[in-house]
Amino acid sequence: MNRNLALLLVLVAVSRLLLLGESPFEVDSVLLARAVEDFDPTAMRPHPPGYAGLVGLAKAFPFDAELSLRVVSALSAVPLVWAVWAIAKRLDGDAMLAATLVAANPVLWFYGLHENAYAAGGAGAACTAWAVLVARDREGPRSVWVLGLALGLTGALRPSLLVFLAPLALYGAGLRRLHHLAIGAALPTLAWIGASAWASGGLGEFLGSVLHQFTWIREGHPDHWRLHQVHHLAVYAAQACAGGLLLLPWLRRLGDWKLLALWAGVPFAFHLVVYVAKAGYLVPYLPAVAVLASLAAAPRALKIAAPILSAAFFLFAQPVDVEADRTPKRAFAEKTWPERIRSEVSFFSTASLARIRNQDRVNEGYAALMGTHARPGRTTVIWVDRWDAAICEHLVEGIKVVDLRTPKLEIPVEGRRIMVLAWDEPGEGFSPVESPDGYGAWVRDLELEDLPTTIFSIEAVPVY
Repeated sequence: MNRNLALLLVLVAVSRLLLLGESPFEVDSVLLARAVEDFDPTAMRPHPPGYAGLVGLAKAFPFDAELSLRVVSALSAVPLVWAVWAIAKRLDGDAMLAATLVAANPVLWFYGLHENAYAAGGAGAACTAWAVLVARDREGPRSVWVLGLALGLTGALRPSLLVFLAPLALYGAGLRRLHHLAIGAALPTLAWIGASAWASGGLGEFLGSVLHQFTWIREGHPDHWRLHQVHHLAVYAAQACAGGLLLLPWLRRLGDWKLLALWAGVPFAFHLVVYVAKAGYLVPYLPAVAVLASLAAAPRALKIAAPILSAAFFLFAQPVDVEADRTPKRAFAEKTWPERIRSEVSFFSTASLARIRNQDRVNEGYAALMGTHARPGRTTVIWVDRWDAAICEHLVEGIKVVDLRTPKLEIPVEGRRIMVLAWDEPGEGFSPVESPDGYGAWVRDLELEDLPTTIFSIEAVPVY
């Protein structure tokens, strides 16, 4: 292996492991951690389709569920950086530049520090893209089997990537070798579907939970207005490209434009017209930009400056702490122009180390608040405009947390439980609570005698 590449890979792994988050970053992190402890997609551990490969990978580490998932995310950077280096080298680009851009990228760094499926999925997508190049340039079935295996393993880590990477894989295999591609992808794909079905109580139950999850997504975002969508996607793309944008004006050739278009263009177009909630959706595809930038005939000084700029963006950007200043959360029409500019700068800074540290601090504040209001033998319903309270299950001893989409609503006779709802306005029967630090929520207690009761469309019933 290239010595410089080996040193970079070590630096990448160490830089992630030393900066790991300290508590679950979001509700999906909690659901994944639950899955490592007790895998069941029908009970939102994690939400369907289950991410069985990621859960199985985390189980292989001798740490607690949260730390195991963070370690998987951190170490995923190693195959990601290697694959980007190998692709750029094969396309006659500056391979070390491409690898360094990916290593220093703020979005990839950000998602490499906490529990999520994006980092591992991004590594799988890059390895699949590398396997596409190998399969395209070699005759015979063996390279296509490897391509199918890479595709299948990536789908086990993040199932949606089976769909998004399929056009790219077909390009590498060609129609004549399509059956070899299917053979390579079959084993890991059947394995994660089988594991998910077994944990869900049967294939029908598992597929039903997947359909339910998809229906909720559609119902939850019926009119995701296009201007808002384009704005978010543009910010996420700029974050993900980061310092590489400095090099693109020097680009004189596209290299393998079909590879790059299928790798990044297909999912980017889908997310442009369907739904983008966070920059993590783009993690598996935008390393293609680093490959593209490696083909630019930019001055050496600029090539050195680009990854340094990316790393500085991640390490030093300071988003507004929305717990202390709600300006970014207020409606656009209510903001003054200085406030709008401040909100936009904050939005551009969300993929940063400061954002992770802010979230750790917020988690502690919410956990302290909820711990005092979740009473023994009751279910406390928390009504908040985000999912912060879900981390209480991991940070407050003796509390069980269930989110509003969980069909298995076990109401404990003893002990404490929190059900987390997420809307902007509180419903009937909810009272505000606030901690001295300023963390607040709307709560409503439910006792066994109150059940069954309906909170909007959510019917809380005891399960014996």
